[in-house]
Amino acid sequence: MVSAVRQSTETEHSGRLLLRMPRTLHSQLAQAAEREGVSLNRLIVTRLSRSISAGTTSTTAREGEHGPVAQPRQSRLLRNALLVNFVVLVVTGVVAVTLLVTSYR
Repeated sequence: MVSAVRQSTETEHSGRLLLRMPRTLHSQLAQAAEREGVSLNRLIVTRLSRSISAGTTSTTAREGEHGPVAQPRQSRLLRNALLVNFVVLVVTGVVAVTLLVTSYR
């Protein structure tokens, strides 16, 4: 019975929301959206999704009505990719210095 109630509640939401906010906040959000090259709607949806997902254990990307919504998993993947890139650069540098030293002798 609980799942039937939950399901009917989820399907009743239209995805539209009229939101009132201070003009200064609206201006700041519009400027941030312009800097990031996204629509104001996309910016707000992404930031709200991040704030909700920060309190959950879900790390998968979700597809919303306006496209993919960024999740913490992407952030971790980027951090790991940068770490691996750094390690490869350090190892390559050490090998290059070692080759230079041995060829000099």
